[in-house]
Amino acid sequence: MNKLLICFLLILIQIFVAPAQDQFAGIIQYDFMVRNKNDIFSETSHKLYQTLKFTEMVFTFKIRNIVYYYIFILENVALAQSGVIHYNKLLRNTSGELWATPHILYFNNNESFYIKSGSGKKITEVVKDGELDKFGNIRSSKVIPSKFYEFYYINKQDNEIIFKEKVAERTYEIKNTLESINWTLVDEKKQIDNFSCQKAMTTFRGRDFVVWFTTDIPVDIGPWKLRGLPGLIMEVSESTGKYGFRVSKIDLNPDQNVIKEKLKKPKTKNIKDFEVYKNAVKNAFEDQMAIARTRIPKGAKLLFKGPDCDHCPDPDNYLIERFD
Repeated sequence: MNKLLICFLLILIQIFVAPAQDQFAGIIQYDFMVRNKNDIFSETSHKLYQTLKFTEMVFTFKIRNIVYYYIFILENVALAQSGVIHYNKLLRNTSGELWATPHILYFNNNESFYIKSGSGKKITEVVKDGELDKFGNIRSSKVIPSKFYEFYYINKQDNEIIFKEKVAERTYEIKNTLESINWTLVDEKKQIDNFSCQKAMTTFRGRDFVVWFTTDIPVDIGPWKLRGLPGLIMEVSESTGKYGFRVSKIDLNPDQNVIKEKLKKPKTKNIKDFEVYKNAVKNAFEDQMAIARTRIPKGAKLLFKGPDCDHCPDPDNYLIERFD
């Protein structure tokens, strides 16, 4: 209802504020036969009739086109009010294998909820421009089952993010204020499926990202914690090549009952401060190695000895977020 009221007000502004002569120009020729009550032609009535008919025509034409314009705008905005976006989170391990884990992003104008939706799959078929087809669909049947489902809930009005992650086999539920991301827009474009996308770059949480976004879908959201661009983030790559995200499916006409249910604020039992999570990330590699040492048989040696090992994970490239 509020959007219709705004639309109506905008139409009135166009009608009564914008001068008609700025909108129309040309030469129109009419033949009018006008008689007064005495059946006598009147030059005055003839001119008056011409003026009234021309004004009526201009007014009707202008109203019709303004209405069509705002209906078009509202229809496109309505499509962007809510939606469901499917992503694959890409992870390349130390052996060079690429794994893809499906995630789903639910959103409306104020909230978004990004959650893992399935198990990771190893991608075995190498195709041009990566190991996924052109729209990010997985080409593999090798699966790593997982019962843990990370999520990220964002509420722009409350300026907060609530998320759940596992760090060194410990689950953390964290609440934090939204952090601004400083993007640099690049004058480069490419097509991802049927969408025209523009390039943007940023440094966020210790990593350099290159993303491709489309203003064809004018929402400022994306996968994981990435957001703040004038269009939906379609594809993400990270400078070390370890992490990435890619859209696999877009639904801009979702079941509103599903959207309403998914965008309920998460119920968290043991919410922690962001500093707790930050310290966990900083110590994640050493904590994971300590856990591994407790599990090896007596007398056995741990393969992952540290950064000098050729096949060991890099402590500085262990998690997607890095803090000094």
